[in-house]
Amino acid sequence: MKICFVNGPSAGRELVFALPEITVGRENGNVLRIPTAGVSRYHARFALSSDGRWMVCDQDSTNGVKVNGERISGERILAENDLVEIGEQILRVEDLSGGAPKVIFRPVVGSEKPELREVGKPDDFTPNAAPGTAVDDKRTAEHTMADVLSHGDAIFGGAPPSDPPPGAAGSDQPRRHRSLVFYAILFFAVLAVIFAVLALTRGTEPEDPAGEPAAPAAAETGDFALFFEKRIIDRDNVFRFALQVEDDEATFTVDDIKSLRHYSKTLRDAPGIRILRSKVTGSGIRACRPGPDRPGVDDTVSRRLVFADSDGVTELHFHGDYVPSAFGEVEAAVQNFAASRGLHTLMFTPEQLRQEAESSFLSAEDAFGNREASPENLRKAIQRYRVVINCLEQFSQPPAMLKTAREHLQEAEGIRKRKLADFRYQESRALNLSDTASLHRIYRLIMELDDLDGPDYRRARERLFILSSDRGTKR
Repeated sequence: MKICFVNGPSAGRELVFALPEITVGRENGNVLRIPTAGVSRYHARFALSSDGRWMVCDQDSTNGVKVNGERISGERILAENDLVEIGEQILRVEDLSGGAPKVIFRPVVGSEKPELREVGKPDDFTPNAAPGTAVDDKRTAEHTMADVLSHGDAIFGGAPPSDPPPGAAGSDQPRRHRSLVFYAILFFAVLAVIFAVLALTRGTEPEDPAGEPAAPAAAETGDFALFFEKRIIDRDNVFRFALQVEDDEATFTVDDIKSLRHYSKTLRDAPGIRILRSKVTGSGIRACRPGPDRPGVDDTVSRRLVFADSDGVTELHFHGDYVPSAFGEVEAAVQNFAASRGLHTLMFTPEQLRQEAESSFLSAEDAFGNREASPENLRKAIQRYRVVINCLEQFSQPPAMLKTAREHLQEAEGIRKRKLADFRYQESRALNLSDTASLHRIYRLIMELDDLDGPDYRRARERLFILSSDRGTKR
């Protein structure tokens, strides 16, 4: 399962989890820790249901959990690219069909100790092996700190032990050859069946219960182009936001004459564009008709939409705050598309950008000044400085605060780099001394210091899990 941060200091970051359950909250004990406003200590959890589908559950949090803007009660089954709001943090979920990885245990040749081997992605791991596996049969096995290191290498993608040479005791090379031949024959047989089915079904259309051929999904086939523009024109300023989509490219543009804000970004995003197209064509926008010009209509705000596909070209233009519900759905889809790609600040007004930057800068300075009190303060400072830079970079003539934020960010990242190196040195000493208590403390400090998607954070979390599992096995 992949969790993508849509907004906040970690906007644009993606985390891949292989656990069957992911707890979310602002406390350190959660798998996914989010120290954001509105997030409870133990706010929510993602879990695999009995039928293999991912769901999100509200753990009696203060502010609740929303899925696609709707507050849920209890549990909700998730769909691909759903937006989950936890406090002020918006998360997008992806790769929901991946499920949880499998972990198997088998002995190393010439040793009585079990070796942990993984099936699946190198960075995936499962907290508990399924009942009946070798781990249940070897609960009394003893482990040393050296075993922790070897287990860690197996989990983190280390090289597996080499096979015994041909003719040596325990060699199973003839059996392996027979297995390879069997699987090769099975592979070609399955391939032949697939080609046969394709040949039989080629040229035919699937039919619905009424007997009519099913039309291909509009969001998946044919050409598609879209242009959305919103202008706010008053006596003192002209503000313009535009999105242009063509093929697999989307270009966002923001112009603000008064604040000298001119920003443009182009990205290739075929999956996101397919979702946007589905929402546009499914909104009923083709049935909308621009209303007649009426005296007294506020011309300060205007919206324009042009989109074209295989069914033709549709162009609509509205003045004032009122728009038909179908047009409002399209506008919301455009805003969600920008937010889901980490570009939520493009929809901010200059005043909102400055307020966000000033608030984040003060928070960053306070955390940076108290960095010796806790590693978490240094990480918070780095995150808030990044928010300041993201907001102020959109101005053609950014304020002096941008330069200060960049300088302090560089200094903070240098300090964090040195601290992480020091923690790694302390870890090596604790490993040599088999000092489990010190290792627990060091790994927790690393998790407080590094970003959630940082390599040191992931490594510390996984090693901490190994230590906890090893201690539970000894008991």
